[in-house]
Amino acid sequence: MQLESALGTAMKVRDPQVSDPAGATTFDLRPQLTAALIGIRDDLGFETASLFAPGPGGWKLLERQGPRRPWHAVLDPSALEGTPEAAQYTDARALPGFGPRLAALGCASVAVLPLPDGCRLILDARTPSAQRGWVERARPYLSLISIMSGPRWPTHEEPSALRGQEEVASLQRVFSACQSVLERADSSIEELLQSVREAIGADELFLVARRGAVMEVLASPSRPGVGRLATPAQIDVPRPSGLGLDEAVLRRLAVSLGASSRALAGAYGLFDSNLEVAVAGWATGPALSPVSMTVVARTLSTIRSALRTRRSAVTTMVGRERDRIAFALHDGLTQTVTGAVLEL
Repeated sequence: MQLESALGTAMKVRDPQVSDPAGATTFDLRPQLTAALIGIRDDLGFETASLFAPGPGGWKLLERQGPRRPWHAVLDPSALEGTPEAAQYTDARALPGFGPRLAALGCASVAVLPLPDGCRLILDARTPSAQRGWVERARPYLSLISIMSGPRWPTHEEPSALRGQEEVASLQRVFSACQSVLERADSSIEELLQSVREAIGADELFLVARRGAVMEVLASPSRPGVGRLATPAQIDVPRPSGLGLDEAVLRRLAVSLGASSRALAGAYGLFDSNLEVAVAGWATGPALSPVSMTVVARTLSTIRSALRTRRSAVTTMVGRERDRIAFALHDGLTQTVTGAVLEL
């Protein structure tokens, strides 16, 4: 889908007075968006406000209000992956990994705020921001927005949801890959992980399974040293309280797994007496949303269970057939020897 058409739709709404969709009129919301960006930018003491949305090819700039600076060529949400969704850096050099480069280009302060549908608002200035501590005060309000908006699937009435459209396509590829894996009699769990990783476009994918006191780790691509976490106590995975893994838990788990990606997503595939968690990483571009990652994790755990059960069922059937043949041979041999002895 072209960004221009998506943005054009995003800036328009139907006239609530018109009941016939075919005759519905639309209003251009770009002036309201512009006013909102300028208001936030000026109130928080920044020079430029940039609105980004995730799309199939990475982050797309939807709107920018303020002067364009040299650092804008490298400053987008992908550069902030691995940092909190809502953050303020009064000194750009404090931004992990990327800060010194921004400062060298002249950027003095940066802030980022999450928006619905995975969008991000980035604020920046060439002078330090005078407003401090506002992100911490805003966190409860941001949490309320997240709870009230909830995990929402895009519909045909919402073609502006670029992220949703790409994720639906990714999930379709996941289901097709899993179907192909199940159709092959010799498929392995490693092939399952590789197929799912390629379907969602991830650079790395982990499936952590806790059985008793040991956590088993399956990784794609496979890597030496990753197999079992001998001290699972270092990874405290709480019971799920919603979709996806808590950000702090996800970061700790990623460090323990040795994940190198900047954008991460994790979700529970199984949580009862046993535990299964899927963690995916992308070197660039946005990660899957919690709702889509939950679907991927549940699918992985379900297909993995099917492969294990099929392997166990085949082994059981082969064992039973072997025992039946052995008993038949034994009975036949016994009758033959008995008949020979009687003839003597």
